[in-house]
Amino acid sequence: MNVKQTIVMFDLDGTLFDTAQAIPLAFNSAFREIGFSALDPHMIKETIGLPLEKAFSFLMSLPPTDLTISLLVEEYQR
Repeated sequence: MNVKQTIVMFDLDGTLFDTAQAIPLAFNSAFREIGFSALDPHMIKETIGLPLEKAFSFLMSLPPTDLTISLLVEEYQR
């Protein structure tokens, strides 16, 4: 059976949502949830495009394999 499907795609990154504003908010929420202070949003924006582990690692000056980085990524994704 050959069924045709319609697929709808949305470009959310900067088109429908201001992700450059939302990403620092989400990062800082993750920092606060596990007991760290919020960072300057401009610092966080410099990491946009990096994998989360690398972004948090850069911002925290910790290796990507550090448990803190895993906790931050998990909290960010939550």
